[in-house]
Amino acid sequence: MQADEPNTSEGWQFAIAPYLWGAGIRGKTASGNEVDVSFNDLFDNLNSSFMGTFEARKDKWLVSTDLVYLDVSGDKEATVSIPIDVDSIHIDVTAEAEIDLKGKVFQLAGGYNLFSEGGSRLDLVGGARYLDIDMDTTLNITDPVPIPPIKVSESNHVWDGIVGVKGKYALNQRWSIPYYGDIGAGQSDITWQATAGSKVRILHDPPYKFLKESGSRVAKEFRKRT
Repeated sequence: MQADEPNTSEGWQFAIAPYLWGAGIRGKTASGNEVDVSFNDLFDNLNSSFMGTFEARKDKWLVSTDLVYLDVSGDKEATVSIPIDVDSIHIDVTAEAEIDLKGKVFQLAGGYNLFSEGGSRLDLVGGARYLDIDMDTTLNITDPVPIPPIKVSESNHVWDGIVGVKGKYALNQRWSIPYYGDIGAGQSDITWQATAGSKVRILHDPPYKFLKESGSRVAKEFRKRT
């Protein structure tokens, strides 16, 4: 999400941008279990999701939020052979695993414009990012002897401070290259993100503007000035 270059003669500028981000999840839970979910797996088993940003600017100052919510579930049945330490006996067990994963990422940041000229802009930003992941795993053993479902729940909540830059490089009056990058730490060892893309201005009639952004994510942005 990008807003126009600061103009001290204008009041507040607001921008809202729902977007689609092709992302995966990789990490380790508090108990030490590995979590690795690709974007294809997320998309195939997606129940609901929301991704969007909000930004407010006045003069050289800005405040922005970013929210990502995912609700993913899936199941898989398999037969495994379990060895028993009695005469090298193996028992085939058929089980079905059901996984429900809910994840939220919320970011709140403030910023200050360092450079603005000819449609190009560079902002310094800093704030905090919150990651919340809840995962429920249910194991149903159906053969050789059905047993009551076994359910295991894990959750991980992390706060991190971040600092970074955002802005855009103007190619001409219609086209520009928006970019964003940050890095931080806190309850995580390290957290970072980086995005870049291309942006075209389609409508020019104030007070609303519609833009389309492509690259690492696709967004529709609605902007109003007061």
